[in-house]
Amino acid sequence: MADAQIEDVGVTITSGNLASGDIFVCVDISDTTDDGNGTTANITWASMLGTGLTFAAAGGLTTTSADLTLTAGGSNDVVLVGNTASGLASHSPKTIASWTSGTANSYLNLKEATNAAYLAVQGTSGGANISLVDLSGASNDKWMNFNMDGGKLTLESHTDAGGAGVSNIQTWDNGTGNVVFGAAGASTARLYIAGGRLQIDNDETFTMLNAASGTGGTIYCDTSDDVHFTVDGTTAFTLDEANDEIEVKVGLQHGSNAASISSNAVTLDLGASNTYALDLAAATGDVTITLTEPNGDMIGFIDVKQDSGMMARGITWASSGSATFHWVDENVTGEPSWSFDTPSSHRMISVRYIKSLDRFVMHALGEYT
Repeated sequence: MADAQIEDVGVTITSGNLASGDIFVCVDISDTTDDGNGTTANITWASMLGTGLTFAAAGGLTTTSADLTLTAGGSNDVVLVGNTASGLASHSPKTIASWTSGTANSYLNLKEATNAAYLAVQGTSGGANISLVDLSGASNDKWMNFNMDGGKLTLESHTDAGGAGVSNIQTWDNGTGNVVFGAAGASTARLYIAGGRLQIDNDETFTMLNAASGTGGTIYCDTSDDVHFTVDGTTAFTLDEANDEIEVKVGLQHGSNAASISSNAVTLDLGASNTYALDLAAATGDVTITLTEPNGDMIGFIDVKQDSGMMARGITWASSGSATFHWVDENVTGEPSWSFDTPSSHRMISVRYIKSLDRFVMHALGEYT
């Protein structure tokens, strides 16, 4: 027989009931009328020899090798490509990695436990689209769409009615790898932001590196709202929010610090600040002032206040490295005779460091009180 029609007779189908060449068993379950014993048409399967189950209405459920195909109206609507060796047959859609959902949420889970898994969306006119919709979202604020079309992957929003929302939220160029925020079309920049700003919060760092050496510069804002620019791990300059100042650490510098003498010696770090106010009141004899060499050319000032005792203190100047000192005073005669200054008087010293010469050029102005 080619087909068999079974109507609520409790028949068990075995291979012996089917002739050679039979492909499927056709069971008419279109009649849902109660047959008098309280049941409607139903099927109990003991085994199945063929490769398909066809319903009275158009459509069916067929198998080919390990594939399972559900058809309706004569077309393949759903095809499940099976591989029981990979665990597809026993996998729960609610299990993701080692987590299993205990809720009534809906899940569509594609798993391949041995090889790679691919989820493909293909389209032509209008490209390929994936929509994410939050049904509980506010009006016209629930629909986000990924669209791959014309060589670009675009993230865009839609209104509830499917109209245009915010276009070109983000665009990835398939040919160049460039990323554009807030604008259509391509950009020659690897990252381009149109009509907006790039914000980095919480004391984080924006880093620019030399790909070959792995070194470079950073920009970051600290918890005091100061913005720092560093070069190869060293702060080049700082934008001081509290004082509205620019403190330049490499090259022209700015920043003021008070300094006092201790044990007749003091070190002034010109890599940290280029302006110092130095009081010698605590000195008990002649003092040594050591200048820490900055990382680059620098112009700065040091105000020295002499001891208020009977005699001013003599001063010896030294470098933390190998830099030499060249003095020019108001009479162009060299370094002042510090011990002859008036007690409690001040001298303002202009300091210029020339890195290429490894030299401090010092210019002492006249005394003042």
